[in-house]
Amino acid sequence: MHILENTLKRFINVPENLVELTNQHIIEVDEHKLVNTSTNIVIGKVLTKEKHPDADKLSVTTVDVGNEVLDIVCGAPNVAAGQYVIVAKVGAVLPGNFEIKSAKVRGIVSNGMICSLKELGLDEEIIPEAYQHGIYVFEKEMPLGVNPLPYLGLDGIKMTLGLTPNRSDLLSYVGFAFDLAAVLNQKIMLPKYEFKPVNKKNPISVKIETNKCFIYHGAMLDVKVKESPLWLKSFLIEHEVRPINNVVDITNYVMLVYGTPLHAFDYKKVNSNEIVIKEAKESTKVVTLDEIERNAQSGDILITNGKEAIALGGVMGLANTMIDDSTTQIILEAANFDKNQISKTSKRLGLRSESSLRFERGVDTTRVELGMNEAI
Repeated sequence: MHILENTLKRFINVPENLVELTNQHIIEVDEHKLVNTSTNIVIGKVLTKEKHPDADKLSVTTVDVGNEVLDIVCGAPNVAAGQYVIVAKVGAVLPGNFEIKSAKVRGIVSNGMICSLKELGLDEEIIPEAYQHGIYVFEKEMPLGVNPLPYLGLDGIKMTLGLTPNRSDLLSYVGFAFDLAAVLNQKIMLPKYEFKPVNKKNPISVKIETNKCFIYHGAMLDVKVKESPLWLKSFLIEHEVRPINNVVDITNYVMLVYGTPLHAFDYKKVNSNEIVIKEAKESTKVVTLDEIERNAQSGDILITNGKEAIALGGVMGLANTMIDDSTTQIILEAANFDKNQISKTSKRLGLRSESSLRFERGVDTTRVELGMNEAI
């Protein structure tokens, strides 16, 4: 389990000696490091942009970085006046030990660099498409001269915990925060949410026909499937989870932060207003989200639309209700299942996921609805 300091701060005041306290009082820290090693970088505003007199693909810019205005030669095709950007000042050191120096570029002095996300060390797979081939531009007005890393979710340290099987409570940020709070004699800060449903009557009915499902919440939501924001994709990559789209990524974020696995079904593909949780009575062929045909066996927990399976409860969703770019409505599932059955099913099918791991170790039922509310 990884713990990012910047996410932990949502729930508790984090002390400077976090690693030391964790090692002494909570669990062994296998590794700790900065999320991003960039130094001397700030947010700036591009005041002017002119074509370089001696280079077709270069621009000469002036950039306000709060306490001074810098002349910077920039080769990015998307740079423009009025943008809020990331500036590496002279003396900055970027990932890869790349030091920024004052230099003449085709006869014009450049005192710094306007940065792309790649130059900050980010993997190409998480860089938004709009910034794949140019500098990163903040989408709103930003304070000048401050460190941009907190706004990108790249500040602070990352700890890797040496988890043992008996510490399933540490498989989430909230669980870790409770332990840290006990050490510091603090209270953790859990968010409270209030919603105004568009339709007070939930069109979805839920029937639980097995004692292996302890609690099941289902919310019907209108959504627009799109690329996740940079901070969310960065968070998932730091936890070795592949970003997919905003809907799926939010469910994975909640799982890691609250320890509450969620699942989202495409409502139109469910093709029913009924969700029935039951046990498989005989061998049932299903195609899981990884597009592999598998056999659910007697006793396995099935989430169904009343007629056919749409998920292997607590293990993996099925391809027949997968979220895709055309999805406009979802059924969001938050549940808790029998850990022994989940362990049995996942091991037999070779389908051990981050979700099934948490169900196998035991999910805190009090956080199931809290996790759903966070996602909504």
